Amino acid sequence: MFAVDVCNLPETGGSTFVLVAGSLLLVVGVIVTRWVRQSAGRISVVVAPLVLLGSLALAPQVAIPCAPATTTVAPLTTTAAPATTVAPTTTTTVAPSGPAGTVTTSGLAFTPTTLSISVGQSVAFVVSASHDVTWQNGAAGRGATGAPYSRTFSDAGVYAFYCSIHPSMTGTITVS
Repeated sequence: MFAVDVCNLPETGGSTFVLVAGSLLLVVGVIVTRWVRQSAGRISVVVAPLVLLGSLALAPQVAIPCAPATTTVAPLTTTAAPATTVAPTTTTTVAPSGPAGTVTTSGLAFTPTTLSISVGQSVAFVVSASHDVTWQNGAAGRGATGAPYSRTFSDAGVYAFYCSIHPSMTGTITVS
């Protein structure tokens, strides 16, 4: 059918003239509609809108439905206590530069076999080409290349390592 934008309709009712004119239009519309029905004509298509317009003229005055609602809110006032400023304190821990220890190979053994270091420190491995460093927890180590290798430990714990070529070669690093 059709849609009506109710926000753009004119205001209705309110004056005596409009009430009288609307009543007269309504009565005329009803009479014409009855006459058209009796004559079986198609003029009712024209008369029906006249009846509707008459009823709109008689509708009571209403507020505009699309007008935005207004609400008045009292301003909120607060009083804040004076702030106290505290200077921030910072603590800086600096790990010593260079490796905390060095593990080397001597025959079929790592030297030293146990080493204790602090979190954030590293250990250097100087291992000959016939050995490698493999970690018990599955972390990658250094293959048998003879090149220097170093690992920095960022978490506390006990780290066990071995030579995968010679599994009897083992060692442990304790990080605290």
